[in-house]
Amino acid sequence: MEANKNIIDDLPDMMLAEILVKIPLKSNTIVKLVCKRWKSLVESTSFRNHFLSLHQKKSCSWSVFHKHHIRVNTTHELIGFYGCEKWGLPRSLGSYISSPFSDAGIEIVSFIIKAISNGLLLILTQDYMIYVGNPVLREWVKIRPCTLSLKSYFQTQKFGLATRVDENGVVLGYKVVLVNTRFENATNLTLQIYSSETGEWTCENVCCPCPIPWDSSPYPEPISVNGVLHWFGHGTIDAGGIIAIDLYNTSPLRENHCWFIPFPNENLFVVDGKKSYKIWCRRACTTSEGFIMYINMVSESKMKVWRLNKNYYEIESREYWQLSSEIDLAHVDYGIGSIPIVMHPFDRNVVYLWSVEKSCLVSINMRDQNSMLHKESENYSDGCTISSLEKCKSYMEFRMDCFYKYLLISPQFSPSVWMDSVPRPPIPLCVCCGR
Repeated sequence: MEANKNIIDDLPDMMLAEILVKIPLKSNTIVKLVCKRWKSLVESTSFRNHFLSLHQKKSCSWSVFHKHHIRVNTTHELIGFYGCEKWGLPRSLGSYISSPFSDAGIEIVSFIIKAISNGLLLILTQDYMIYVGNPVLREWVKIRPCTLSLKSYFQTQKFGLATRVDENGVVLGYKVVLVNTRFENATNLTLQIYSSETGEWTCENVCCPCPIPWDSSPYPEPISVNGVLHWFGHGTIDAGGIIAIDLYNTSPLRENHCWFIPFPNENLFVVDGKKSYKIWCRRACTTSEGFIMYINMVSESKMKVWRLNKNYYEIESREYWQLSSEIDLAHVDYGIGSIPIVMHPFDRNVVYLWSVEKSCLVSINMRDQNSMLHKESENYSDGCTISSLEKCKSYMEFRMDCFYKYLLISPQFSPSVWMDSVPRPPIPLCVCCGR
């Protein structure tokens, strides 16, 4: 054993790196504890870039979590694909969510997942404390309460989490956003923003470009993409749209950092010269390959998938959406009457729907129009195994009527691309000595 250890210690850094780079990320978090040399090697930029390049095509777990009160040590997923080769995770992602540390002996019994962004979760506990954490690494950072306005803090209706990442998707920092919409009008919002880089709360007023019924919106959680939070508002005479707020607004091309992006009005019809909108149509908004995706059942048998342009803030003609794909469900098994739920986060050709006829999950490949019924604990071509279908079935059947009236929001959670610790705010200086 000692001889083997000496052989490894004598290996040049380049050879040692070639061995360690083949190990899953979860194991490399342990490798860092062996010695300072290994820690320095594994945490180097060159090692990280080599690892990400080598493992970019390997399977990655992902889940759709439900947003109701979750008791500790219970299942959190509506849909879960597990068996991540990149991280080396044999179980579903929901099983890695542990209770964050508690202060003063207060036991955390339940919590709500309020926001998701780049492998981080923002949760709200039963005692109204906020935590940001990486469930895979089991690292949680407690966010101190906002003292700018305690009334607004405890009456917050909407939460958001935006992350700042480098060119490889590694998280460098994050911002927690609280929006109190109870006493706000339709065009003026007050944001309370916490930054991991300063550890401080700030207050910012944002003017929305058009009225949105925030108070009655059934979509409390935003989808976070590229540091931009996308909140959703429903329309009564149109398809509604997205309020996009950029929390890392550094581009000189952007005069403001709040936009309204209307959904494609494909379900409009005219009665007696007046425009009306089919509010019963089945729609969903999710992400795939780093884009906001909008799924719309234009008719009983026709489904369209739209992709939001990333440079919508500089598009003069306001062509916000690009048609990604469309399909005639009459030629697809189990497609007619299905409800769109989510898209594969790493493949924009794969859409997941709930088959009302079969009462189960079905996936459709938009490229070849092949469909597949999914069963619990089955292995699939991307190397992952599905779980939580029974919980998904209960959820869909319980809320079936809502899916014909409202847009379904489905942000997916997948592990962070790297094993860096959750960014922590700087330690405050002593007011007496300045240290």
